[in-house]
Amino acid sequence: MPKPIKLEEHVYDGVDELRGK
Repeated sequence: MPKPIKLEEHVYDGVDELRGK
């Protein structure tokens, strides 16, 4: 499962995996 989403830093953990980076 992706890591918790950090809205404070405006950085989505695991977004790289979703983008396929």
